[in-house]
Amino acid sequence: MTDGILHKPKRIVFNGKTQTLREWATETGLSLSCISSRVGYGWAPHEILTRPALGKNPIATKNKRRIATDLAEENKRLRDALFTIKIASACSSSRDVARAALQVKP
Repeated sequence: MTDGILHKPKRIVFNGKTQTLREWATETGLSLSCISSRVGYGWAPHEILTRPALGKNPIATKNKRRIATDLAEENKRLRDALFTIKIASACSSSRDVARAALQVKP
């Protein structure tokens, strides 16, 4: 209960523009909690609104996606190889199994 006291939203002035933290969050793409934390730590307005959030580094994000894609492709290749070995072993001699496993594309 507020006891009749309304909370006035905090505002930041940056480049001649005054907005609430929520409005800056929408405009910059930073989370409201990130901006609020930076205000609480006493950061300057230009640092609050222009420094990227940790974990939002586009290069790191791109690398994580690439690694995940590479792992998924490797996983598929290994599953295909295992499937080929199972099929070959059900149908042929051990020499044919080895030959079939080697024919799976890397």
